[in-house]
Amino acid sequence: MSKSLCGRSVFIAICTAVVSFSALGAESVDVHLNTPWRLGDVFKTKPVSATARPNSSCKTAEIYVSRIDAGRGSEIGELFAEDGVFLPPNASVSDALKGREAINAWFSRHAKSVKHAIPLSFIDAGSECFMEIAGMLSNNQDGQFHLTAIDHFTMNAEGEIVRAVYYFRPDTIRAVDAIVAASAKKQ
Repeated sequence: MSKSLCGRSVFIAICTAVVSFSALGAESVDVHLNTPWRLGDVFKTKPVSATARPNSSCKTAEIYVSRIDAGRGSEIGELFAEDGVFLPPNASVSDALKGREAINAWFSRHAKSVKHAIPLSFIDAGSECFMEIAGMLSNNQDGQFHLTAIDHFTMNAEGEIVRAVYYFRPDTIRAVDAIVAASAKKQ
């Protein structure tokens, strides 16, 4: 990794940490269970939704999260370039999905596991966008939002996503997988 790219990555990681600690006006508490993984930050009140800067690489990411929140997962693929690549959480690089059709199929199955998704922060640098998300899964019993993911998007000049990588917290991956498996059994 080049020195400038490494420096930029460290800068973006620090910025994400600073923004997440502010919780954008929502009161946050840390919750622990008997597990090696931290359950995640729980927001006692609905977090304030962040807004991407006008004309930034994060505008498409903002549309993406609004579609997830509205239950319109089957429309996510059209935000990608024709040859766009998506690496789902917990997948290897060889499992990356390529093209709008494959990406739409994945989101049509998995977006149903999300009841609400709120962008907590956007960090853009040229064609790169990082977005921190708080979510409420469809099987959520406590009615609270949990810090769930950081998404990394690379955009082309037309504002389409050419590459997306999602970093879910381990507890979120397990919960989403369980919801999708249960949904598949019902069909």
